[in-house]
Formats: sequence, C-alpha cells, structure tokens
Amino acid sequence: MIRVDTGYKERTGKDYIQCWVNDSLVFNGLYVNKTDDQILDYHEDWLGMEITRFDKSGYDSLKIKIRVTSLDTVLYRGKRVIDSTFRYRIDNIPSIVIACRANSGITLWDTLRTPDYFWLEY
Repeated sequence: MIRVDTGYKERTGKDYIQCWVNDSLVFNGLYVNKTDDQILDYHEDWLGMEITRFDKSGYDSLKIKIRVTSLDTVLYRGKRVIDSTFRYRIDNIPSIVIACRANSGITLWDTLRTPDYFWLEY
C-alpha cells in the first residue's frame, strides 16, 4: 500500500496528487484526509490518504513517481509543484508513507528503513 500525506483535514481539496508505479498511473486526483489534527478522530487517515494497493508477488522493488500540486497558496519548499521518482525496495514492508510537507519536501516512511516507525493499534 502507498499512502500520501500532505497534512490532515485542513489540506483536503487543496492538493492534487498524481502517482505512478512502474510507469503506470495509479492515482490522479484531489487529496482527501478526514482526520482532524486536534482530536485525531478518523484513524484510517492518520498516516495519510491511501492512494494504491498492489500485489507484491514477483517484485522486490518498485519504481514510484509522485507529483503534488498545491491548489492554494501553500508552497512546497517554495514551489507550487514538487515531484520525485525513485526505485524502492518493498520486501517485508506492508506500506510506504510519502509525506509532502511545505517545509521538508518529499520524505518516505517505512517499517524497515525508518527506526522510529510505529504501528497504530486501535
């Protein structure tokens, strides 16, 4: 599973997300997150909006391209559009979170390579 996070409910409808996996467009639409960052009321979106699920059988890595376009005045590191293409190992990880924040650009979060990863249990 791939999730994209540009913020909580306050960013809903304000960012346009495009994601390609192995050169196939898998998501093309508005960012939607139902979680209120003050009360964390919608658990499914804590880590971002789910944009795709895929069968990992036969793959040890994927080529992922992400593009985020701000539709309002928030800029990502001074740019309205940010994108990145990378190849990423997917063995033994249930999901990847791609965070796109105004002050940090694009960052990744996974269970193997990020030691402070935590599981949410509810």
